[in-house]
Amino acid sequence: MTFSRVLLLVILSAIRSVSIAESSKPFDAANAFGARLSVADVSLSPDGKSVAYLTPTAGQGSALYTLRVDQDGAKPQRALVADGKSSVWNN
Repeated sequence: MTFSRVLLLVILSAIRSVSIAESSKPFDAANAFGARLSVADVSLSPDGKSVAYLTPTAGQGSALYTLRVDQDGAKPQRALVADGKSSVWNN
């Protein structure tokens, strides 16, 4: 799999999960102003087998997820959650 294809799959997967939850609501421009992106950053591992990406959490926090791209049906694993006051690593 090429890097651009993997990156596209990760971004579309993250956007899809957010858009499914919000698809029943009408668009509110005032609420969307200043809203955080559903995926803030994406990185590919040096061996090309995993990607890591940041997503926003409630408030000003962020969560780091990893996803194996070399395994069919792999699910994202939360690795770290930070809210600006503390950080919690997940094993």
